[in-house]
Amino acid sequence: MNFDYLAIETIISYKFENKSLLLQAFTHKSFSNQHRDYVSYERLEFLGDSLIGFIVADYLYKSDDEKEGVLTVKKSEMVSSVPLATVASEHIPKPTSTSPPVSLRNTATPTKGAVCAVG
Repeated sequence: MNFDYLAIETIISYKFENKSLLLQAFTHKSFSNQHRDYVSYERLEFLGDSLIGFIVADYLYKSDDEKEGVLTVKKSEMVSSVPLATVASEHIPKPTSTSPPVSLRNTATPTKGAVCAVG
């Protein structure tokens, strides 16, 4: 399968040491079920949810004097799939007929996985 690592690295200005993690961040479970050599993004998504949540919580804690309940609502709004997918769709190239069969339907999911792949 051809996966354009360079395009993703160029867009986010980061060179991945472990390219397999980047591929995993974009591999949908249905594809990995049919192709046993590929691992889906689900475990990276789990970790990405926590990392993004922590980063946003830390930012809100340091920059906003609101009470905990208000901060919780703000954090939930910021880390939900809608804003993450919006940002990702502006920066992740759209699939073409020659693109690998990976999931970009919910671009928030591979975005969370890619956050972990950076580490």
